[in-house]
Amino acid sequence: MRTLGNILWWFPCFGFINSILCFICGGILILTVVGAPLGYGVVQLGKFYLAPFTQAMVSEKSLKANVHHSEAWNTLSIVTFILYIPFGILVCAISILQMIGLCATIVLIPLAVPIAKSLSTFFNPIGKICVSSKVKDVMDTQEAQRIYNQYQGIEANK
Repeated sequence: MRTLGNILWWFPCFGFINSILCFICGGILILTVVGAPLGYGVVQLGKFYLAPFTQAMVSEKSLKANVHHSEAWNTLSIVTFILYIPFGILVCAISILQMIGLCATIVLIPLAVPIAKSLSTFFNPIGKICVSSKVKDVMDTQEAQRIYNQYQGIEANK
């Protein structure tokens, strides 16, 4: 079913155009150096748009990746995010309009799902990476297990 979703995303709906635009915009932002943290996130979003039904966008922190950024990178990320906020709001609004347009056709409602999944990335692409949906499922299972263990600890204390 996910493969069918990716096929429909590519051919009748031209989802690859979103991917190409993200790669171009991300590449330009990376070249500006100041926009490098933002550009990296936009490139990851472009990667997500290549196969949105089999991939997911997650935060580097939630993935607990062994990625250690310097203080300069972290400071640049904060400054870039502050400068990006007005654009992020505008891009989110445009994406919501695109989702509404897809939902209005009823047949294309499933194609609004990738856009809905990427709204948080549109608002703040800094520190987001594209992973397989299977990795995201494992992350969700581990988070549920952690919450379950907390409840068990609370129950054991009573």
